[in-house]
Parts: sequence; C-alpha cells; structure tokens
Amino acid sequence: MRKHRANWIGKFILTRIIGFAIKTFIIMWLWNKLAPDVFGLHAISLIQAFGLLVLTQLLTGNIGTPHKRGRMSMRSGKLMLERWKTMKEEERKEWREGRWKE
Repeated sequence: MRKHRANWIGKFILTRIIGFAIKTFIIMWLWNKLAPDVFGLHAISLIQAFGLLVLTQLLTGNIGTPHKRGRMSMRSGKLMLERWKTMKEEERKEWREGRWKE
C-alpha cells in the first residue's frame, strides 16, 4: 500500500512539474511571438515566463487546485446521488428549476 502511494505521489509531482514546464514554454513562445509585434513589448526569458505563470495562477486562485470549477468531487457526487434517490418527484422538479435559475 505504501509503495503504491509513493508511486502515485511521485507521478503526481512529476506530472505537475512537466505541466508547469509545458505551460511556461507555451507562455514564453506566445508572448515572444505576439507581444513585441502587437504591443511593442520586448521578448521574455523562460524564467520571466515562469514568473508570469505563477503570478497569474496566484491572482486567479488556481495554484494548487487541480479540480475544475463546477465539477463535483467524488464524495459530493455520491452524497447528491443518495439524496436524489430519497427525493420525491416534486422535490426533484423544484431542484432542477432552481438549478437553472442561478
């Protein structure tokens, strides 16, 4: 069990690092292709692109949160399914209508 967990953690960390590297390269490439011509700004280095990525993720609150907004976690999905099974048809209809009003 511990070996499996260690493998999972290692793969998770490695994928996060690779993901950050890929995003950094994409940001640098796009910036260097577009910003100098469109806005007259200078090209940026890889370190500056990484800083820009970290800054944007900090400002938007996306750093350290792999879950997408609007998706339910596995646990809350199971809880909702259990609740749905005990609801009457009228309650289900009200819930559906209320969900679309938001």
